[in-house]
Formats: sequence, C-alpha cells, structure tokens
Amino acid sequence: MATMLKPLKVEGKPWVEGAQRTAAFVEQRLSQAGTALCEGIEAGRLSAGRFLKRGRLALEDGAARAGRQVKRHPGSSIAIALVAGAALGFLAPRLIKR
Repeated sequence: MATMLKPLKVEGKPWVEGAQRTAAFVEQRLSQAGTALCEGIEAGRLSAGRFLKRGRLALEDGAARAGRQVKRHPGSSIAIALVAGAALGFLAPRLIKR
C-alpha cells in the first residue's frame, strides 16, 4: 500500500491528470446520453403525432362509411340498431348485478 501512495507524494499530483481525464470522459458520455435522450423524445413525439393523425383519419373514414351505409340501406340499419339496443337492454341489468 505504501508503494501505491509514494508516487502521489513524490511526483506531485499525477492523480489530478487522471481525474481530469476521467472527468472529461464522463462529461463526454453524459453529453452523448443527453443528446440520445433528446433525440428519443423527439422521435417519440413525432411518432405519437403520426399515430394520432392516422387514428383521426381512420375515424373520419369510418364515420363516412357508416353514413353511406345508412343512406344505402336504411331498413337494415334500423334493424341492426334495434337488435343492438335490445341486446344491451337485456344484458346490462345482468352485468350490473354481478
């Protein structure tokens, strides 16, 4: 142990240079990590924006298709709505009791 401490005392402060190199290395890595984090956040934001835009367009397309279907086949649309309402009216009380 004494041999390891001797160079520190005899040569002055060689450990300072090592500490400075280590600090520069850590600073460089932190800078790279910060850049990667910012790029990841930006990519996530853009991806979420595209996802919301596609979802909105799909919803608008589905609403337009439903409107066309009701205009083309009003009788079957009313029958489907009646059956769906009856099914919900029949199942809702049973599901609520549980």
